[in-house]
Amino acid sequence: MSSEFVKRVVKYYRFKIETIQTDNGFEFTNRLNWNKSKRNEKTIFETTLEKLGIKYRQIKPYTPKRKWKSRKKS
Repeated sequence: MSSEFVKRVVKYYRFKIETIQTDNGFEFTNRLNWNKSKRNEKTIFETTLEKLGIKYRQIKPYTPKRKWKSRKKS
């Protein structure tokens, strides 16, 4: 679902999207997965960003202030 959203956004806007920043939710990344063997597996979202040439950043875990700051700018 999140990867489909990114595809729609890229198609809709005429300017190039350089970077997307998210929290560490499992729909975005396996970075904090409890199963250590899955931590290096890319999610569909990460693969989609890679194919589209978009850089991907995640906020530091357990930093709700950063999450709020990011949302506030938009």
